[in-house]
Amino acid sequence: MQSDDRCSPEDAAAGSPDDRSDEAEAVSSSDGAPAGAGASLENILDQYMEELAAGHEPDQQKYLSVHPDLAEALKGVFRTLDFVETTSRSLNAGRLEKGRFLGEYRIVREIGRGGMGVVYEAIQTSLGRRVALKVLPPAAILSGAAPQRFVREASTAGRLHHTNIVPVYAVGHIDDIRYYAMQYIDGQSLSDHVRALKDAGSRPNTDHLIEVARWGRQVAEALAYAHGQGVVHRDIKPSNLLLDVRGNVWVTDFGLARAHEHTTITMKGDVVGTTRYLAPEHAAGKSERFDERGDVYALGATMYELLAFQPAYDGDSRESVLNQIATNAPHSLRQINRSIPKDLETIVLHCMDREPASRYARAEDVAEDLRRFLAHEPILARRPSILIKANRFGRRHRVQLIWAVVVCVLLVLAGGLLNRMRVQEGMRLLDEAAAAILDEHDMARAQDLLSRAEFFRADQTRLWMYRGLIPLVNLDPKEAQPHLMRVLQSDPDNLEAQYAMVYAYLVAGDDVSAGRWLQRIGEQEPTTALGWLMKGYAVGSAVESLDCFNRALSLDANFMPAIEARARLRCDLLVINGDRSQLEPMLDDYDAWVIFRPNSARAYSHHASGWLHAVAYGKTQPDLGGSLDAWTQHCNEDFEQAIALRLPLDWEVYALQGVFLRYGNRLDEAVAAFEAADATHVSAVGRRHPGILHQLAVTLHADGRVAEAVAANDDAMDIWPESFIPVLHAAVLQAEAGRFDQVNASGRQVISLVEENWITLALCLSVLEGLGQPVQVDAQAALDRMDLAAAGGGRR
Repeated sequence: MQSDDRCSPEDAAAGSPDDRSDEAEAVSSSDGAPAGAGASLENILDQYMEELAAGHEPDQQKYLSVHPDLAEALKGVFRTLDFVETTSRSLNAGRLEKGRFLGEYRIVREIGRGGMGVVYEAIQTSLGRRVALKVLPPAAILSGAAPQRFVREASTAGRLHHTNIVPVYAVGHIDDIRYYAMQYIDGQSLSDHVRALKDAGSRPNTDHLIEVARWGRQVAEALAYAHGQGVVHRDIKPSNLLLDVRGNVWVTDFGLARAHEHTTITMKGDVVGTTRYLAPEHAAGKSERFDERGDVYALGATMYELLAFQPAYDGDSRESVLNQIATNAPHSLRQINRSIPKDLETIVLHCMDREPASRYARAEDVAEDLRRFLAHEPILARRPSILIKANRFGRRHRVQLIWAVVVCVLLVLAGGLLNRMRVQEGMRLLDEAAAAILDEHDMARAQDLLSRAEFFRADQTRLWMYRGLIPLVNLDPKEAQPHLMRVLQSDPDNLEAQYAMVYAYLVAGDDVSAGRWLQRIGEQEPTTALGWLMKGYAVGSAVESLDCFNRALSLDANFMPAIEARARLRCDLLVINGDRSQLEPMLDDYDAWVIFRPNSARAYSHHASGWLHAVAYGKTQPDLGGSLDAWTQHCNEDFEQAIALRLPLDWEVYALQGVFLRYGNRLDEAVAAFEAADATHVSAVGRRHPGILHQLAVTLHADGRVAEAVAANDDAMDIWPESFIPVLHAAVLQAEAGRFDQVNASGRQVISLVEENWITLALCLSVLEGLGQPVQVDAQAALDRMDLAAAGGGRR
């Protein structure tokens, strides 16, 4: 049993017959069987020798049964060829045993045998480096085309220099043995990787889906480079993509590659490449030209298989698979696995569009859409419209089309109803998107809902508003502001967007710009629950904020984002200000959250956080001591429920659990929770969250792991340069280490960041003065500014 040409240790593993890049397919008849009855002996032997030269073991009995009239002649020829093959191997195999040399290459072991050669692990003795050495098999002398194809593969790969293409180091031949040396990739093919996951009983989880998108982008970028160099691969599939130990993918096996000017199929009616990954126009024999779009289709079919853990097309025979490809569209990926994001499915199916002109025109377009998907940006590809699908159906089913026209005439009569339904669907999707953003914090679902709402021509102002809220909720104000500006360009009096803009400037640490926007708004009052929510986040005092959240709930008593905001504000008033009157209302708000959202992990994790704040406050109040054990137990139970309900990308549950564990002095567990929150946030959003990193740094600091705390805090400062919090923590860490010159620098940076906010400035000065040695900052000037601000009723 033979395996694919590969340059990694796993190349020796066997693949299925349909997973071969066999050169025999490139020159055999399109049904893959021996030439049919009536074929000449010369044609039959040509096909047999091509298979033998490709490193396979042709089924002699099959040839004899198909050609009984030539059976005796074939038996004699087969005996002769077997003798030649055996003799050839005996003459050459000894040279390639372990420890033998082929020029300057010392053979270590055979690691793969496939359609265009045998691959060995070898040591290049002149440089002392490990290489993958590909050698043309001795049986290639039986095929006049094989040596030329081998040389073409080496020369094609050798002139491509890309970070995701296996590089060729050298080409040569010794004693009629042709070879070339490549970089040795320590890893396995993607086909072996997925096979191992399936054998272990794994299912494609969210992390795997994101990885497939990342691998697809790497392959698309490599193909874009190759196409730019005039090379079409023609055999992209999982077994020709190597996954190294660092998680990067390498494109290999250019045995079927052609330059642009030679990208026709070998002979009219022949099939080039591996069956499962052929584009419909090639499977049906309608096109003799294999260009970049054939590679794009194969990449789509490869990603389909990696996402679904099953091929897009499968069958008992090669002709069955070809017929399916030529006549049927692949099943929807989300019908196989609902967790596959719609945008990712759209990209894959756009690669696999049955019409070449409707696919991505270039591999770099695929790479760009995958980049956009990974960055949570809108992709450029769009699902085929109903009209396009109908047109394609009509070309294949003309009789059914007549009835479809009749139905369409009837539907026109209901056009007004359909238009109203369209508007209602757009509004419904916008409402769901708002809930996904503000209530569930499920940004991936929100992006999908907004894309669908845009298809239904939903209100553009609301679309831009919600697209601005997604990064704003994720504390990325710079990303939010352009979307909010588009809202205000369309509707300059939109108070929701104006107050959101104020909040964005506050998050960015720009209190001056926030104040200007507040002055511009003046005494205008919102008329929507969302407007009051945004004003509550934007105004300066806790009393005003609480009133705003109450006003939002007076307009919509079930508006969960306002209940959430009010609960958090009451937590702060309880614990920081010691306002005992907030204890019961705070717990009531958190109770409402889990009542309205009984299946929400976020609701239970925040409910647990409410109990934790109650415990923290209760420890300062002797008369509440009898309630502490019960509150702590409630906190534990809520976190257990949150973990049970947690969605794959719900990082917030881990973060809140980390706070709870740290409070209970379970520091190792708290560190693990924050690290899980960090990793999950990266998977969900594509970047690290500075708040999580800061909490991780605080926990590591409490556990005495100062060096790790410094590293985590430095990462938070890099991502969150406008925030004083990690800078202040850095000053504390520096003071503990006795590096007071650095403390002074950090202190000055803290004051520069908070000088416009006099309450925060006072708190920071208190911390800096308490570090054990006076901090040499212009504290007096800062205090003078603080006094002026207080006297003038400045922003708090």
